[in-house]
Amino acid sequence: MSVRAAVIVAGYRCAAAVKNALARPAEDPFAIARWTVTRDVSAARIALVLAGQAIPVMSSFVYFDYQAGSINTAAAAAVILLLMILVFVVAYLLLVARRTEDVR
Repeated sequence: MSVRAAVIVAGYRCAAAVKNALARPAEDPFAIARWTVTRDVSAARIALVLAGQAIPVMSSFVYFDYQAGSINTAAAAAVILLLMILVFVVAYLLLVARRTEDVR
């Protein structure tokens, strides 16, 4: 039995999950996002978050896959980063190729 299922069977109406993001209105009531505040988080950062600025939000890609329980968020973040790097490298190569053609 999953933790989520055990919580429901135990009669709870909601539960929090560490997603290091703020909760969204349509959030699963048994996986409400929670932002972890560690000793490294400054009081100024907390104040910004509480004021609605610098809000920690998971990307939609990671959020939806995390909801499905089928992905490790660190792995998803690494994949997203690698894809972004790949896109920038391809764009750079295309730009260099275009400039080379313009020079000829």
